[in-house]
This record gives sequence, C-alpha cells and structure tokens, in this order.
Amino acid sequence: MEIVGIYTGDGKSGRHIVLNSTWAERPTVVEVFAETAPTRGNRVTCTEDMWPGRSVDSSGCCLEDAIISLDPDGFTLGAHPSVNADTYTYHFMARLPVPDEVDENTLFRPNRQWLRQQLDSFDESWGSDRKGKFLECIAGRLFSWTRGLEGGSPKLTSTAQIDWVVTNEIPLNYYIHWGEEWLVEARNRKKRVGAAAVRDFKDKVRSCGSHTGVLFTRKGITGQGDQAAAGEIHKAARPPDNICIVVLNFDDLSSIADGCNFLTMLRQKRDEVRDARDA
Repeated sequence: MEIVGIYTGDGKSGRHIVLNSTWAERPTVVEVFAETAPTRGNRVTCTEDMWPGRSVDSSGCCLEDAIISLDPDGFTLGAHPSVNADTYTYHFMARLPVPDEVDENTLFRPNRQWLRQQLDSFDESWGSDRKGKFLECIAGRLFSWTRGLEGGSPKLTSTAQIDWVVTNEIPLNYYIHWGEEWLVEARNRKKRVGAAAVRDFKDKVRSCGSHTGVLFTRKGITGQGDQAAAGEIHKAARPPDNICIVVLNFDDLSSIADGCNFLTMLRQKRDEVRDARDA
C-alpha cells in the first residue's frame, strides 16, 4: 500500500519523517519531489535494496545526503536541497509492505466481553444524550479494534456535523474501493430510522466527497418500499450519487459480541445494498 504526504524542509541532516499510518511497517520505497525551488520537479528515490545512505534523483545520479534511511515508522532525510532545503515544500510517497496472510479475521481483534457487557447495560430510561454517547462509544470501539480503520474527530459538513470520519487503509482490494474516508453516524432512537434521516445522512456523505457511510442504529431502518429508508439507501447507491450506506443495529452488535466479524458484516451488508441497487 502507498502513503502520501507533505512536509516543509528545515535544511538539517537527520530530519525524521513519521508516516501517519496504522501499518507500522518499514517502507520498501520512498519517493520525494520538490513542489517549489530550488529543485522543483526533481524526484529522489530510495529503495530497501540500495546501499545504506544512498538514493538517486530523476537523472539517475547517486545522492549521499538525501534520503539516508528507511525506518520502521518512516524515513530520515539528509540536508540535500533535493529533499530538505530550509522552508521549501516537498511531497512524498512511501510504499509499505502488506503483512502476509492479511484477512478479515486478522484485521479485526475485538474485546467481545466488553461489547457484551455494554449492550447488557443499556437502559431505556437514560436521557437522549447518554443514549447517543453510548452508541457512539460502541461504534468507535469497533473501528479502533479494526486494523486499517483510523477514527477521527467530528467533521462539519455543508449540511450539518456528523459524528466522525474514519480513514480507510485496509490493504484488501475489496475495501480499497470503498474510498479513503468513511462517514459515520450513530442514531440511538427507539423507533426505526426513517427515509428523511437516511436522505439527510446521504447529503452529509456527498457533501464531504465520500462514497461510503456507516449508520449505527438501535432498531434499524424502515421498510422496503421506495418511500421507506431502505428504498432511499438503494436510490443513493445508484448514479449520480453512487453512495453506499451500510446500516447496523443492536442485533448486529449483539452478533459481533457473540463471535461475528465486524468487517465481514460490513462487506456482506454492502453487497446486499449493491445487489438491491442492481435489481
């Protein structure tokens, strides 16, 4: 998988660049190119099989003070202006190895006992704010237990604030197509979520330029007709929106506590939405 980023040079040898990724692996390839002078457009490459401390530029020339090492959590720069001139802007691409035998079971490592205890502790007499925080907490834990899904802070869209954005770095082809950002919302209400709420969530997903939304609910969504929430989800999955909304309820959370895999459940539910879209 590839990680991209940007940094500002400081002109000092030994500058360490940390990769913001859940995959704590030493990169096999790092490429750096300057956005601004003095070496704009020149690309410097370092690979794991190069002589230590060496890298090459776009013309094939060997550089000794550019990318000087590939590290377990990133890479280290020298003071060469092609990669680290003071105050200049640089972009990088780091290619990370995908661990062997990665699958849904190795990626999702839950604390099922904690999840069961939380679900059993739910009290209908709680106030609406506490109910909402309860479901948000459980949803956040599910993502934190999944390697490759990085939870973020709440995000303000052009329509309204959503609960949070999840960054998708799962190195499996199926999930790569879900996009880099998933929007997540939790609605812990006694009744099933209706069509208006689904349309509202779809607008938030579209507002952020995303194509994937995960909606946590207590009772699920309404009906199968075109005017019900399920119909809205099927319409959202078709052009021009092409937005896939996956819905989970308390029964799904209970199944996860009993042994189901969160990622497998997301995949199966997404396939159901796509099948209904194409029907």
